[in-house]
Amino acid sequence: MCAGRPAGDKTLGGFESWAKTLGGVLNVVGIPGFLDGVEASRTKTDLQSQYMKAFVQAWYARCGHNEVTTSQLLPLAGELELSTGTERSCVTKLGKMLAEREDQRFDDLVIRRGSIVSGCQRWHLDRWAVAP
Repeated sequence: MCAGRPAGDKTLGGFESWAKTLGGVLNVVGIPGFLDGVEASRTKTDLQSQYMKAFVQAWYARCGHNEVTTSQLLPLAGELELSTGTERSCVTKLGKMLAEREDQRFDDLVIRRGSIVSGCQRWHLDRWAVAP
């Protein structure tokens, strides 16, 4: 069977040609659902970003630039998807989230790793500074 080169019906910003080609191939061979989950994934990512931004703002409002532990930050992490486990597991997950977002900017605040005191990692927020 020769189907030619029909274009798929979905696109992906910056990868339009690839998405049209691969989408067309998958349609011809009967594999549905190419790029179906992209919009749902973007929506979830946008919500997580909003929750993280709100968390960082609450953190700054309560602690300013002072170093704090993840245990101290846990009460501020309300909307973040940490888990339904023990407090210790939530603190651990929050610590991992902070490590993944170290040096990431939220408006004009940046998450920074601080000192380690009694084996406990501390974190703080810095103002974003543009190099001269």
